[in-house]
Amino acid sequence: MQRYVSLEGGVNNIFDRKYALAEGFPEPGRNFFINLVISNL
Repeated sequence: MQRYVSLEGGVNNIFDRKYALAEGFPEPGRNFFINLVISNL
């Protein structure tokens, strides 16, 4: 049995720009995410 480990991360809107894809609905500011997956294969 093998163990599989994956770690990834990123940043959305890295420059924290204010914009809207549809008028009146602003998009969120800068945010970060991390994803960790551990499984047995």
